[in-house]
Amino acid sequence: HNMADASEKNDTLTDYEAELYDRGIRLWGVDAQKRLRNAKILLIGFKSLNAEICKNLVLAGVNSVTIMDDGVVAEEDLGAHIFLTHEHLGQNRAKAAIPFVKALNPLVTVDHSERNPNDAVSQSATPEASSLRSFIIGHHIICATGCSFAVLSALDAMCSSAGVYFIAADVFGMYGYFFSNLGEFRYEKEAPAAPASSSDSSSSSSSSSSSSSNGEPQAKKAKQQASVSFVSLATAWGARWQAPRRMSRVFPAVQLLQQFQARHGFLPRPNTQADADEMVQEKNNHATQHKMEPTAITDDFIRSVCQNACAEVSPVCAVLGGVCGQEIIKVISANAEPLNNTFFYNALDDEGRVETLTST
Repeated sequence: HNMADASEKNDTLTDYEAELYDRGIRLWGVDAQKRLRNAKILLIGFKSLNAEICKNLVLAGVNSVTIMDDGVVAEEDLGAHIFLTHEHLGQNRAKAAIPFVKALNPLVTVDHSERNPNDAVSQSATPEASSLRSFIIGHHIICATGCSFAVLSALDAMCSSAGVYFIAADVFGMYGYFFSNLGEFRYEKEAPAAPASSSDSSSSSSSSSSSSSNGEPQAKKAKQQASVSFVSLATAWGARWQAPRRMSRVFPAVQLLQQFQARHGFLPRPNTQADADEMVQEKNNHATQHKMEPTAITDDFIRSVCQNACAEVSPVCAVLGGVCGQEIIKVISANAEPLNNTFFYNALDDEGRVETLTST
């Protein structure tokens, strides 16, 4: 159920599409644009980060975007959200945003669901739970935000067994991450240039021919198949912590936040000493377990993470949403090597790091 079947149908772009997507076609090529045109994306959770990702995908010209969110618009959603305003307070987040998302690109089908993803990963055998699972895996790519680690891990396992690409992402104040599990991912990359030879000018490689007689640009460079293996979220999150010079500090921070949320049902609250103290204690305990000096990740850093963990900061969502949206386009296009497997963004240090995490 991977993207290969998405490139088979509707093989030609209309003149209108070619004009509308001119910039994209110049960036990633006609074949990639056709693949985008057939891709079905599911966005789980529709706070500010997925709103940014959604905007990038809809403008790029995917086939359809479905937004799943069972929450209602609250005051705290409005600070960084690009689609929601005060008039939407109390409405379902996904439903309220739909007209604004559709207005970005009339060619993209935009739907919403008010179901709770937790129902899909419960052990329930009810017809409703079963139909929700079928609905979720009926997409090519799932991007889940705002879920607990347990739900993310279960969604990842469900997608993996169905051959659906899975992305988990979130922002916590000035920090954020996204993780990809693309299974055994195959893509095309440019073949290394063959050494120029004066005698053999009629090379059979598909990269020959400069400007042809009818003024067409030089033919594309030769491509070769490549593949890269991804691991599950559970396996990646089993990676050993390392000192900040060797691993982004955002990884331990995200794990501590997810564990805090699992224990309490909420994230550390601003100006709440007890929450910050608990996080610092947990950091020290985990660092010792990971055979790391507890001071390698400072108490001050953990306290700063706690202070803004609940906040959505507009530029942080925009940067992470831009990188994540670009990555999803790359996955659909299958014409470049994707990031493997986690991107951590630290806005305070102006740092974005790719970590290939796996259990040791």
